[in-house]
Amino acid sequence: AENHFTADDLAAMGSADRDGHQGIMGNSFGVKNADPDMKLVLGGLTDADLNYIDGIRQWCLLNRTDKKFVYDVINVHRYTAGVSPEQGMIRETMKSIVDYRNQYLPDVEVWLTEFGWDSGINDTPFSCPSIGNSSREEVQACWIVREYLLLSSTGIELIN
Repeated sequence: AENHFTADDLAAMGSADRDGHQGIMGNSFGVKNADPDMKLVLGGLTDADLNYIDGIRQWCLLNRTDKKFVYDVINVHRYTAGVSPEQGMIRETMKSIVDYRNQYLPDVEVWLTEFGWDSGINDTPFSCPSIGNSSREEVQACWIVREYLLLSSTGIELIN
């Protein structure tokens, strides 16, 4: 969509945010210049699109002399839009990102910092259904536990 950053845009901004694009902007720009141990976290990706992540990596390979992926963390927000974590393929989605990271970006962490379902009385595209005698809240609780269990086998560093 026209309101979203392209992978190139996000990579360029990340390079400036990381270290002032390798110091070109000056030594007072970039979080690594303020604190070398600070982690630069990629804003939560909702599509979990490997092509987008690879686009960021390709920009870094082409535009940074150190070839460094500018983010220390690939951050994902993943909602399964009203279906169970298994039907929403959360494990497979996150495992594919971890596999990509392991192959191309072994020093980068993978975080999932948003997930879940709505349980209020008004339906939304992200509502959790009631199933049988179980209320939305009970189904939501079960699905959250199942999602944590599924994600625990993927190799991601943080589930929050």
